[in-house]
Order: sequence, then structure tokens, then C-alpha cells
Amino acid sequence: LLFSLVRAFSRYLTRSGIDVRNITMDPEQGQSGSAPPPNSPPLPTSSPEQPASSPLPAAESSQLSSIPDDPLTSMRAGAAFPDVPRGNQRQGVVDQPDVPLPHGASQEGILQTKASGLVAQTPRMLLPDSSGYLPKLDLQKRFSVHEKLSTVEVKRLVKQVTGHSRHASKATVELDMLAEKAMQEHAREKAERIAATGLAVGLAEELATHPQHPVVPQDVTAESKNEGATISSMIPVGPNLSTMDNVAFTPKLTLSYKEASFSVDNNVIVKPVSGFFCNSELVALMGPSGSGKTTLLTMLAAKKTTEYTGTYEFNGYPRDLNLLPRLSGYCPQQEILYPTMTVREAFKFYTLLKVDCTEEEAEERTEQLLNSLQLDLTADTMIGDNRRRGISGGQKRRVHIGKALTNKPAILFLDEPTSGLSSTDSLTVGKILRHLADTEETLIICVIHQPRASLFDLFDHLVLLSSEGRCVYNGAVSQAVEYFKVLGAPLPLGENPADFFLDVVTRGSDWDRSEQFAEFYKTEVEPEILTQLADLPKGADMEEMLGITAERKKKEGKAIRYNRSAWFQFKILFNMNIKLRLRSWPEMIRRLVTYTIVGILFGLIFFQSSQKTTNKALPELQPIYVLVSLWATMAFAGIFTMESLPKVIEERIIYKYDRTDGIYGTLPYFGAMSCVFFMESIVDVIFMIIPAYFLVGYNYDNAGPFFFYFATMILAYWVTEGVLMILAGVSKDVEMANGITVAILGFLLLFSGMLVNPAQTDAWLSWIIWLSPFWYGFEALAVNWAKYYTFPPDSSLQSAQDVYDAFGLNPDRMGWDLLIMFGFAIFYRIIALIALRFANNPRI
Repeated sequence: LLFSLVRAFSRYLTRSGIDVRNITMDPEQGQSGSAPPPNSPPLPTSSPEQPASSPLPAAESSQLSSIPDDPLTSMRAGAAFPDVPRGNQRQGVVDQPDVPLPHGASQEGILQTKASGLVAQTPRMLLPDSSGYLPKLDLQKRFSVHEKLSTVEVKRLVKQVTGHSRHASKATVELDMLAEKAMQEHAREKAERIAATGLAVGLAEELATHPQHPVVPQDVTAESKNEGATISSMIPVGPNLSTMDNVAFTPKLTLSYKEASFSVDNNVIVKPVSGFFCNSELVALMGPSGSGKTTLLTMLAAKKTTEYTGTYEFNGYPRDLNLLPRLSGYCPQQEILYPTMTVREAFKFYTLLKVDCTEEEAEERTEQLLNSLQLDLTADTMIGDNRRRGISGGQKRRVHIGKALTNKPAILFLDEPTSGLSSTDSLTVGKILRHLADTEETLIICVIHQPRASLFDLFDHLVLLSSEGRCVYNGAVSQAVEYFKVLGAPLPLGENPADFFLDVVTRGSDWDRSEQFAEFYKTEVEPEILTQLADLPKGADMEEMLGITAERKKKEGKAIRYNRSAWFQFKILFNMNIKLRLRSWPEMIRRLVTYTIVGILFGLIFFQSSQKTTNKALPELQPIYVLVSLWATMAFAGIFTMESLPKVIEERIIYKYDRTDGIYGTLPYFGAMSCVFFMESIVDVIFMIIPAYFLVGYNYDNAGPFFFYFATMILAYWVTEGVLMILAGVSKDVEMANGITVAILGFLLLFSGMLVNPAQTDAWLSWIIWLSPFWYGFEALAVNWAKYYTFPPDSSLQSAQDVYDAFGLNPDRMGWDLLIMFGFAIFYRIIALIALRFANNPRI
């Protein structure tokens, strides 16, 4: 509040003709007075009692009165060198610190004075310091200056830069240097004229040179005129690359699309749209919610899983869907990363899988990514998720982008990389993308949602869709404001251009002009784009860029999409799984403690039941009591595998996207996961069966029965794990999988020999036991125990043969039982592998 009051008082004194910076507080002088610096331009003053007379003619005074109060409006009105807030600069344009203002300019950069009763504004860029320094130009200022200068060299370069975003970094830097040099010379001349003739005369002279552009009415047609120039001259399409003068930009890479469209049940989501992009461009796909911008991105990236139409070419050749993943990167809106990896480990992991390099080269690339993405300070921090604390949301988004950049892709597709981030984090991401496009010549295509003005200024190209999925603009960002103005939608004062564009193309908004813009685009702009598509030069095809021969492509088939062999993928994935499991050592300890406690409980419940009669109520059923302990131990060993179910389902989505990105295949991923699970199962089962086996007292005399018991329990565990992998593959989520698992395991355990067996169950029902792998496990365990068991004299079963007859067991099948269980485990995993590959694929 105090600052506002001081500021208001300062303005009042300035309007009253008193320069507040000349006021001194010396009590001996009793008045303000400090001499202005030497060589300063005279400052016209006036007072309310005596208005300053204007030396301007009436016409010029009228023009002067039309100067808007806002610098942005001054720019649109054609005023010279508007001091607009700068966004981030293109490569080669370096911001420099502000310099002290000359005497007479306020701290806001605008000198206000009264001339003929009207307030005129002079941007501070008209008043250079003694060194002639002027701030660097952003794109908007750059083009404003270029339009005022008529040199042949500048015009030639402007044709390249202000076309369809087809500009090279070298030409952009050269253009900046020319524009800045001309601007400095122009400003010096202006300052000299101001010093000689007075401020108001200089302003009027400048304004008379650049009159305000008229605005075309809303119902503009293709034949409408704008000061002698046709509306067609404002079409923001690209230059004819084959006919440009000596500075024609020949792109290294082009991605073109013709008549791209998508519909669902006769509902057209994206109406046919055509265009093309080049390397080093940062492209924004914008539109209201439901306009189809993400759909268009997935069609361009070949990630769309449902049928769509259109012709898509890479350097003038039809794109190869098997090779495209090796030349491109795709980042969906959701961060799909392993949460227990550190940032450094994630970059190295994906670099080794996506790039044919050594481990040292992968580490070098990792460090490059950490530095370029500004993640070096969090390199050794876990990524984290909802249950584990890790890096921030903005950092996680940059890690996700870095994952796609590990192989230095020629094209990068990003689905809303700034959504959910703060304004500052969004701008950081945008600056990183701008830097990558400039330095690595990457074509970056983003779906962007409501970018701030400084973020929007970073983009080269804009594709704008309306609420109905129609394209209303497809051209350079630098021309968009003028294009909308000429078509009857001038940018309001102080409005963010990106927000205003969305207002114009959103149905039902106050600025709704979507139908008019879409019709104009279809009749005037689209034909020109189709003409340029036909003239696009052809470049190297995908095979040539990757150095892949036709023989190799034919030999490897679809596996050509992966850069590394299946065996190498398996090794990297296996090592990664081992490292991540060891990192979760608290979870591993919890599992071991749980299995140990369960084994001890079983041992105490059936304590020494195999050595003596412990069933006091029914001593004649003591052998059956021991068989129950065998069956229960096997059942619980299988049931405990349900702990792995959520982990498999959660990591499934990571595998799905990594496979479509050509990082690793289904078989290496499934094989590495199965091996790690098998190693865990061995340790878990050991901790459970050792206390149970010896506390129950199955057999103390021979080691053979113990190892047979151990092998049977391992196979029972492994078979159940295979069943769970199938359910994890076919289930949509963990809740669905848990519900199905209870039913499936209950069915298999019911027909496992203890309750239903060939000797006690009717033949029409007992045949089901042959479908249960637990029946073979129960038979193997029972025979292995009965052969060495000493039956009590008061038992209803007096020999091992009595046990075989009572439960329908065959002692000659002991070895076959283990082989059959192993076969079930392999068979279940084959089904699980197929389910993992083809079921629950993301619908994009």
C-alpha cells in the first residue's frame, strides 16, 4: 500500500511538470533542483495552469492522439519498437542486463508528457544509452522491426523465417544481428531528431510513417482487401521450398500428413487435416477439450490402436511402423516409469536398451541428459510414486522426456508435457524443449494446454483445432496474431495470445469465430498447403537414416524395431529386476518373516503328528491328520503367491508402453520377471518348509524324502505363480484379479485329492482332479510320506497301501507327478505370455 501511494504521488508530480528525480531534500536550498545530466534531451513540461503548446500541425496532432496507452497495442498499431514483455529467445539470441535509463525516462520505461492536451508515450528503446546499447529482440519485436526496414537482405531472410516456421538456427541468428544493428542505427537517428526538434515532433514523425492497420470485419471473405493487400497474402503457409532464393531451407527431415482424420461410430473426432513439419521445429497442437489434438498426435506418432485414415510420410516416403520407434520418442500424458529407480539409473537403463553402445558411452549419455534436463541435483534420488516419496512432479515430467531422448530421436512426440505443473515448471520444460530443438535439430511435436505467454512464444509452429475437430490455423506462431486480426479477431489489450486463440475457436465462447475461421482455412489455406506438400523434396528414407539393409530388415522381421538383441534385453532386464528387488529389502524381510511364522505355526499345530499319536479325540484317524498337514502346507504355499499379483499388474503398463516404443520385447521382459520370481519363491519356500517339516516330524532318518518334499513344494508354488500371471495378464486391474484368483485357486484346491479324489468321488465328478496341478502335488507328497511312515496299531489305516487305496494314489507316479507339475507351470506361463502380449493393451 505504501509503495502504491508513493508511486501515485510520483505520477502526480510528473504530470504537474516536476521531475521527481530532480527533487532534493536539502533544507538550505528550500527547493528542488539538480541539474540534468549533460547531453540529455530536453524534457517538455507543462502545468495544469499553463498547458504546453503543441508545435504539431492538426493532422499530426490527431495521429499522435491515436497512440494507445499500452505498448502491446502500440505494436499492433504499428508504433516503432514497442517495449513488450519478452518471452524466451531462440538460439543465438542472448538476453543482456538492463542498462540505466537516460535522464527523463521513468522507471517503467515510458516517458510521459503532455502535448496538445494528449498523453504521448515513448518506449524506452527510443532512448539508448551512451554506448548505443539496446536490449536484444524477441521474435515479436524482431518481425515488427523487419516490416519497417526495406533492405533487400532483410526481406530475403524474413521470407524464410516468417513463412511456415521453416527457419534454420543460423539464419535466425543472422536475422537477429541484422535487425538489431538496423534498430540501433534507427534509434540513434531518432534520438538525434528528438534532441534537435523536441520529443513530440519525433513521435509524430514516427507515427506518421507507420499508420495503424485497419481491422477486417468479422464476415471477411477471401476477396476482402486490407490497405491494398489481399487477405490471401496473410495465409500462414510455408514457402515454396523449391523456388526460394539463394537461402532456400532444405530440411533434413520432414513429417507430412495428408487428409488425416479419425472417427468413431460415424462421429468424426478429427476432420481431415493436412500439413508438414521439419526438423528443429517446436510444434504446438492446441484446441479446446475434445477437439482431437491428442488423437492427431497419436496418429502422427503411429500410436493410435484403433483404425484411422490419412497418408503419413517420413521424408517423402511412407513411414515404416517397425522402424519408426527407432527414430522417434513418445511421451504420453501419464508418467510411466519404474518408481524404485533413481533418475540416473533410469537414463542409463533406457540408453543401454535403445542405443547400441558400451556401458561407458551409456554413462556419458546419461550425464548429458542429466545436465540438459537440469536433473543433475536429483540424479541419485528415487523417482517415486504415490506410495514412495521421490522427485517432484516437474522433475518426473523431465525424466519422462529424458527417457524418450536417450537415443537422440529425430522426432519427439509429447502429450501435454506441462499439464499438472506450475507455471514456472511448465516454462522450464518449454525452455528445455526449445534448447533440444535448436541444438539437436529434433522435431518436437507437443499437445499443449493453456500455455502462458512466455511459454507460447517458444514455439515455432501452431496447429489449432476447433471444438468440432476442424483445423482453423496451421502456420507460424509469429504470424498468428496478425492472421487473427486480419480475419476479424484482433488480440484484446493485455490478453494472452494462446488463451485468446482458444476463445476464438471454442464453441459457445464470447469470441466464438470457429465456423468462419474453419471455412476460410478450408477454402484459402488448405489448398496452398496441399500444393506445398506436393513440392516437398524427398530426403533419406528410414532404412538409410538407420543404416539398415533390405536383407537385414527381411531377416529380422518385426524384431527390427528393437535396437538390441533379445538376449541383451534379457540380461539388462534381469539385472535391473534384481537391483530393484534388493533395493526393496524391507519388503523382502517382511515376506521372509511371514513365511517363517506360517511354517512355525503349521509345525506347532501338527507338532510331531508324524512321530506319535497326537489326535486324542480320533486316534484311528492319525494318518489322515498327517495328510491334512501336507495338503494345508502345499495350499498355503500356493496362496501366498498372491502377494506378487499387484506388482505384476502395476508394472504391466510400463511394459506395454516400452514395447510399443521399441525398447524391449515381451519374451525378454517376461523371462526376466519369471526368473526373479522363481529365485524369490525358492527362498520363501525354504523359510516356510524347514520349520514345518521338522516340527511335524515327517521323516528324520533320510535326506531323500526331505529334498523330494522341498521340490514338490517349490513346484506347487511355481505352478500357482503361473496361474496368477495368467490372471494378471487378463485382468484389467488388481481388484478384478483378486476376485478371480480366489475363485480359481479355490476350485483347483477343492479338486486336489484331499476332499475330492478317484477313490471317494463318483466318476462323473472325479475326472476334474486331473485338471488340477495340486492333485499331482498331493499325490507326490502323500506317497513320499506314507512310504516311510510307521502306522500306529489303533489306526484305521495300517499300511501305505491302505492310504493309496483310500485316496486313489498311485506310488509309481511319484516322478511323473513332478514332471506333470513342471509341465503345468510351463503351460501356464505360455498362456500368461500370450495374455501379457495381447490382452489389456492401452487403447489409444
